[in-house]
Amino acid sequence: MRMLLRVSIPVETGNAAAKAGTLGSTVEGILADLKPEAAYFMADDHGNRSASIVFDLKDTSHIPAIAEPWFLAFNAKVSLRPVMNAQDLDKAWSIHWQGRQEIREVVACRRDNVITRSILSRLFEAPPAERRDRLERVAW
Repeated sequence: MRMLLRVSIPVETGNAAAKAGTLGSTVEGILADLKPEAAYFMADDHGNRSASIVFDLKDTSHIPAIAEPWFLAFNAKVSLRPVMNAQDLDKAWSIHWQGRQEIREVVACRRDNVITRSILSRLFEAPPAERRDRLERVAW
């Protein structure tokens, strides 16, 4: 499962590791074990050194092994949440809406604008890349 790991390292701990010359090598070591899809580094809203890391979680039993290195090395705050990329979202959309006849039967009205069954049917039968474009063009 694709996960987003957010890490926030307190200023004092980060400064101490930077002065000792271990900040970079420790982060590199943790990331080498995690094998992330992507890793982004920034200062968070509180001025802490932070990272947003996207990786594949094979099993939830691996969560302690993912979080503990950050806790032990930097006394960091850690949060995990599942995330999707565009392909995952498209797959979810296709699975969720597959065979949903009731959507095609809806008639939506706003003032004098009427979205007919045929318009909704064409909208939801469109290839995923065209759905957003069609939604933006529908007069609500």
